[in-house]
Amino acid sequence: HLLDQNVWKFLLPEETTPDIRHQSIPMHVIMKQKLNPDGSLGRLKSRLVAGGNEQDRGQYDPDDIASPTASQAAIATVINITALTKGFAAVLDVKSAYTNSDIKRRVYIRPKGDVVKLMLDLRPELASYVDSTGQMFTIAEKGIYGLIESAKLWYELVSSVLTDMGFNIC
Repeated sequence: HLLDQNVWKFLLPEETTPDIRHQSIPMHVIMKQKLNPDGSLGRLKSRLVAGGNEQDRGQYDPDDIASPTASQAAIATVINITALTKGFAAVLDVKSAYTNSDIKRRVYIRPKGDVVKLMLDLRPELASYVDSTGQMFTIAEKGIYGLIESAKLWYELVSSVLTDMGFNIC
């Protein structure tokens, strides 16, 4: 899980200045129901989401946060060409994709109460990072879903890996 992936650097309460508190953005747990084909509940899926909507977009060049996406027409074209040429196409899903990319800017994250409780349940030794008000502050070291730069950082990482493998980025 994310606690094993060095996604955050935890700050001790004495390291957390008023400026860090002010700059920090919240992080929540989002739960989603995954259904079986018959419509019954299959499982609950959870995701930690940073409140990127609270990040100061003025600190970012638009080119630093924009990542290309494929249009439905482009995807349909690739599928049609693959079918016509009797080719092979594959899709893959990278688990926790964003957390594979390193953050380039300092982003302070403030896990909300339920996230702090979950982290402490998983890692009781993190209690020393909780302040007297029950809050915890961290510095993001990896991309986190919800941060405005995460998609671009993931795109850059994937592009680099694919280029190193001999693919051309169009």
